[in-house]
Amino acid sequence: MTADRAGRFAWIAAISWISMVGVLAVMAAVRWNLPGFRDPDNSGPLEMALTFALVSAIPFALLAAVVLAPSAWIADRLIRGRLTAGANIVVGALFSIPSILAFLAGNWVLFGRRLGFAAYLDRVRNPPDSLIGLAIVFAVGGVVMSLAMRRRTAL
Repeated sequence: MTADRAGRFAWIAAISWISMVGVLAVMAAVRWNLPGFRDPDNSGPLEMALTFALVSAIPFALLAAVVLAPSAWIADRLIRGRLTAGANIVVGALFSIPSILAFLAGNWVLFGRRLGFAAYLDRVRNPPDSLIGLAIVFAVGGVVMSLAMRRRTAL
């Protein structure tokens, strides 16, 4: 890999990280405004969004650098620019699967060991909208990361 391509993967990974944190912050602000959900520790949606952005910044940076960028690099090496930009976006969205698995495994190691794995999975799946939101956040990161992959330009 040339220095130019490595630099492009690094820049796109940084943009992917920013996009994941941004999507999570917007989701937190929307969640604060839903009926029946008000966090008494936060005074408004902006404070809730900033809290989620600050809390998720380091884990999402690690995921962008350790999971998403290598996944895109491996896919780029396997596909070798034979797919169109649209197909690369679909491949990038599939990068959310290893990202979610790495995120859940990291959370389990840090916070869930005392619960046991089955109890931890029950806690993660309930409510299901949290897991769906997490899938959306990582799919956005993967789609952005797919921009670093080579693509076919001609039909």
